Amino acid sequence: MKLVATFKSKNCVNHFSFNESQNILAAVGDFEEVHLIDPKSGKTISNLNGHFDFGFVARFKPGSDYILATGSPDYSEKRWALRRLA
Repeated sequence: MKLVATFKSKNCVNHFSFNESQNILAAVGDFEEVHLIDPKSGKTISNLNGHFDFGFVARFKPGSDYILATGSPDYSEKRWALRRLA
């Protein structure tokens, strides 16, 4: 087994998900925003704001590059359309 990448965060990461093409990594954790990361460069593509508590889960719709669902203990589930990022 070989380590291929490491992504640093200032806070704990609770969950992450790659999109279908594996060119976007969505990460949630002990922070309110959803971090979208380019897995090749490790750089942030964008931060999504909308939750008012830490992120608990992030999951791309199966077979999708652009539909992301996130959940938080703020009693909300958000669905994000990310097509404009491409």
